[in-house]
Amino acid sequence: MDRHTYEAIFSFDIHGLQQVQQMKQSEFEKQLLATGTSGSDTLLKAIEKLEKQMDQLFKPSGRNPKINQAIQETNKIHESYLVAKAKK
Repeated sequence: MDRHTYEAIFSFDIHGLQQVQQMKQSEFEKQLLATGTSGSDTLLKAIEKLEKQMDQLFKPSGRNPKINQAIQETNKIHESYLVAKAKK
């Protein structure tokens, strides 16, 4: 076992302990599940990065993400189509 693997499994610092108080329950559960996994820190950071990217693309109640804007534009075009069809 090398130093990095040992530290990934058995080591934590004061900053990690201080962050526990600020974690939401779901974040805390993820951290507990990943405690025994080598490289879990890297995995958790990758998951957070992907979740942020997903939020930039789509949020169920959002307006600014790209997919939300595309949906709004599609709905406007569809409404225009229905109005034009009704006028015929």
